[in-house]
Amino acid sequence: MPRTDEANSRYGNIDNDFRGNWTSDNLLRKDVQQSGLYTITTPNGTQYNPPSGRSWRVSQEKFNEMVADNRIWFGKSGGNVPRIKRFLSEVQNGIKAISLLKHNEVGHNQEASQELRKIFDGESYFDTPKPIRLLERILTLGAVLDN
Repeated sequence: MPRTDEANSRYGNIDNDFRGNWTSDNLLRKDVQQSGLYTITTPNGTQYNPPSGRSWRVSQEKFNEMVADNRIWFGKSGGNVPRIKRFLSEVQNGIKAISLLKHNEVGHNQEASQELRKIFDGESYFDTPKPIRLLERILTLGAVLDN
């Protein structure tokens, strides 16, 4: 799906990173990997360890590389739980489609009936018409890029 203005609005650049707008992402994973069990010391000296049953998403070596490349966010004060910076310029162009199709985005049956009557001079030839916006969404989801 094309990236929406709402999705883009989640990105900002509060630290004026030269790579542009970014959002922060959780550095924790939901399971334990031995390489992700280490203590992180923030710029202001606060120390963090992963909670029981979890580990950091990256190894300590990779974490240090990410800190050196300014890809870890410790919050404005420099003491928050570390988070990964995800840059808008580096994420895939578009967003994953959700399985819930909201009527304000894809229409509803009454809208479909009105569209049909407009097309067929007041006649409604189908019992269960689908709104044009819904059909467009389905075609967009099913379309292959560059096809």
